[in-house]
Amino acid sequence: MQKPMTIKFILGLCFIKITLAIVTIIAFGISLDYSAPVSKGIIDGISEVYNLNTTNVKYAYGKLIGISIIPISIAVLQIYFVYTKKRRLLLILFVIELVYVIARHSFPLFALLSFILLFLNESKNYFNKVEVHSNLES
Repeated sequence: MQKPMTIKFILGLCFIKITLAIVTIIAFGISLDYSAPVSKGIIDGISEVYNLNTTNVKYAYGKLIGISIIPISIAVLQIYFVYTKKRRLLLILFVIELVYVIARHSFPLFALLSFILLFLNESKNYFNKVEVHSNLES
């Protein structure tokens, strides 16, 4: 059965979340090794967003990795539940993600989009294992 566009969009948002978290960790780690003014701006920007104290850079880097592990693991579990067609567990994960992002004082854009897309008919049909044929021959 082919995946509907809503499911592909949910999977795409999950992959974007994983990519953004990993790129943030890598950029922060690379910037710690260089003393260029550009790297200082990257360090200041990331530490301001994640509320990191950069007096001890190893501690700040470890804290950033710890903060990023939760969204990465939630996104990986969401991808797994989409592929195994477990809608209720996916809904629970979206609610957990909503609460986590709101607790971090951020706007939960990806979580809200995925949550709304999960309630569309195409998504419901996908998780209920109902095949919808668009080209019916009479």
